[in-house]
Amino acid sequence: MNILVDNSGYALGNLGDVAMLQVATRRLRQMWPSARIQVVTSAPSLLARYCPSTAPVAAAGLALLITLGYFPGRWRLPGLFSSAFEWMQARAREQAPELMGSMALRRSKAGSAERQALEEFLAAANEADLLVVSGGGFFTDPFRKHAMGCLELLQRVQARGVPAAALGQGIGPLRDRALRRRMQSLFPRVMLFGLREPRVGPALLRELGVPASRIEVTGDDAIELARGLKLPTACAGRGLGVNVRIASYSGLGPDDSAGVRRVLHDVAADLVAPLVPLPIARAAGREDVATLEALFDGWQGEVEGSLSLDTPEAVADQVGRCRLVVSGSYHAAVFALSRGVPVVGLAASEYYASKFLGLAEMFGSGCRTIVIEGPSWQRELAAAVRSGWDSAETVQPGLVAAADRQVEAGRQTYERLRALL
Repeated sequence: MNILVDNSGYALGNLGDVAMLQVATRRLRQMWPSARIQVVTSAPSLLARYCPSTAPVAAAGLALLITLGYFPGRWRLPGLFSSAFEWMQARAREQAPELMGSMALRRSKAGSAERQALEEFLAAANEADLLVVSGGGFFTDPFRKHAMGCLELLQRVQARGVPAAALGQGIGPLRDRALRRRMQSLFPRVMLFGLREPRVGPALLRELGVPASRIEVTGDDAIELARGLKLPTACAGRGLGVNVRIASYSGLGPDDSAGVRRVLHDVAADLVAPLVPLPIARAAGREDVATLEALFDGWQGEVEGSLSLDTPEAVADQVGRCRLVVSGSYHAAVFALSRGVPVVGLAASEYYASKFLGLAEMFGSGCRTIVIEGPSWQRELAAAVRSGWDSAETVQPGLVAAADRQVEAGRQTYERLRALL
């Protein structure tokens, strides 16, 4: 059996994405021990480190299929005809994927690296017996490009009659019309969806034509990795865990980070608590480490733990030093909640507000979201940190129980996939 896995971060530069991929491929391996599991990636050496029982498929091949596999002349047509031409090309991709692949191959140079990547990708797509889109939050407007690439692969395997499942997914917010149309044409044929939250995803999938019987709410796949570590004794951590994500999709900018910095320095000093860094993003241009270094600048107290963490297990283990986590990163929050540590989430965009409110739906009162807007958010953040700190012992058992329920729901959904096949 050949299983092809598309994941949320081809460069494997986000440790939350890595954790989801590790859990997904481990579960697939447990269900099909002799299967060949291939993962679309641009970082084969990191894949070998993180998921050693898998084989890489060049993500560049998918990009080349999209950019080279088109009919000639599409840029020279007026608007009305161009739209009709795009529709015709989309139909051709669905009805004759081999033709589109052949055109892409003809446009690539024989013997070149791009030809090799394209051939490798096409071979993996053509030989797959199952496509699994592993955990992520990329079927949404801020990650339109990545979502469109995944949908291209989904369309290609569906044209061959190959089953597909999308597990550990966060779906939406979704306003982009082209992305919505593409999802609406392909998602109803996906055999099974596993969603991270019940707040937005299920209703949106039903709007896109997915039968309710194919939708399960499982929580995030990465929870299983964090719960696999030894739990700290009740609130053994004494630190204030920190992650601030500065990125276009998070909505947080340097000025917001400076405001968070002031609040955390003041509150941590009053609580006599060390600051604990929880870096998640390592991809170029999105490094959490640089943001954390700026946040710790001028801090007169203790910093506990390392900034040089390069595995999901290391970050989840460092969460054990914390009594409370303040996070602008979704997966820093997931790791904390899964280990019984309450979270105050920072949201400055609709996308991140949706993610953190979805976590609160799954974990309950131990997860609170502060929206970074208006004149009072810094006061609200300080109050939330103090309140969360005081209630840490009370909420820990409920957080751990919620994590266990989600791990079991995720495993049962994977087992359902096996039964469907």
